[in-house]
Amino acid sequence: MVDEIKAAGTHFRAGAIRTAKAGLSSSKKALASKSADTDRVEISEMAYWLGKYYEMPEIRSELVEKVKSAIASGKYETNEKWDKAIENLIEDLNLSL
Repeated sequence: MVDEIKAAGTHFRAGAIRTAKAGLSSSKKALASKSADTDRVEISEMAYWLGKYYEMPEIRSELVEKVKSAIASGKYETNEKWDKAIENLIEDLNLSL
């Protein structure tokens, strides 16, 4: 028997499937045991996205806070800021000539 099923990044243990079958009525249990070769698991859209969430890398909180404080204090340097600073410097040098 398969011990683990992986679908769309979400893991399901066989015990959960067996537990779900145990709650079926006796007539449905008979059908479930006869159709053991054709069992299938359908994953809801919510389960799919939950699986994607668990696959995401861990958030580096210290780095996020450092960048937030640098942005708030105006000390966070970007390419756009460097480009503007260079443009201003060139403009200032051209005016002084």
